[in-house]
Amino acid sequence: DAGRRELYEELLALDPASAAATHENNLRRVVRALEIYRLTGKPKSEFDRESRERVPRFDCLVLGLDFPDRKDLYARIDRRVDEMMEAGLYREAKTLWERGYLAPGATAGQAIGYRQFLPCFAGETTPEAAAEEIKTATRRYAKRQLTWFRAQPGTVWLDGGAPELYARAEETVSAWLKKRDYDF
Repeated sequence: DAGRRELYEELLALDPASAAATHENNLRRVVRALEIYRLTGKPKSEFDRESRERVPRFDCLVLGLDFPDRKDLYARIDRRVDEMMEAGLYREAKTLWERGYLAPGATAGQAIGYRQFLPCFAGETTPEAAAEEIKTATRRYAKRQLTWFRAQPGTVWLDGGAPELYARAEETVSAWLKKRDYDF
């Protein structure tokens, strides 16, 4: 698409670092980076750099749930999607679609769990096939989340599949609060 390419080339000229980190077909991110530049006169990449270098404003504890065996995480995701389907996810998506909330270009229509049903409503696939697509998309999203959180300094990782997860989380939070002299 020529317009898409022009926007990407404009971003490339104004903010090469953001352009390098953004796929040219990701129109939403290209437009957002251009919007930031036009509103502030500063490239998005500069804001990103400042954000990474900034000392945290708040003293907080961040707990991350890790699953050493990725199969456990994927099994949990699969079960959760199955539960959502049983609870009426397809009906919910269909109602939203019928009311126009999942129209092309609508933000809600891009969300995992809704986007995968759009081909169903066009008669191109089945709800069961859409559910499998939701599982795949959710696994990919979980992988990206883990990657992002692992890059965050100070995250305390707990084994999300461990039977003692809640006790370990409570111990970690209590020790963190005690170290800061908080009383609760």
